[in-house]
Amino acid sequence: MIDLGGGHSVQEGAGLFARVRAALAPVPNVVLLLSPDPEESVRVLTRRRPPPQDFDWHRHFVTHRSNRVLAKLVVHTAGQTAEQTCEVVHRRLIRAIS
Repeated sequence: MIDLGGGHSVQEGAGLFARVRAALAPVPNVVLLLSPDPEESVRVLTRRRPPPQDFDWHRHFVTHRSNRVLAKLVVHTAGQTAEQTCEVVHRRLIRAIS
């Protein structure tokens, strides 16, 4: 398991993005998002921890194309406990590699 953490899948440079994409190619990676609605995800994240005035990192990272391009599985976590999310990820990974 590789935990890139929030925002670490976002690469602005094409060369570095290509390297990250190649590194993740052989693994069934998962991206966890709060909601299928990016605006809702941004609202929830902003309530939890407001970004600085000069850079809305929530919007930048949630809406960045890197997550959509790199993700092989997307799991929406809104309304789930950590245990429920873990179970969903486990089931989907098993299905993906079967």
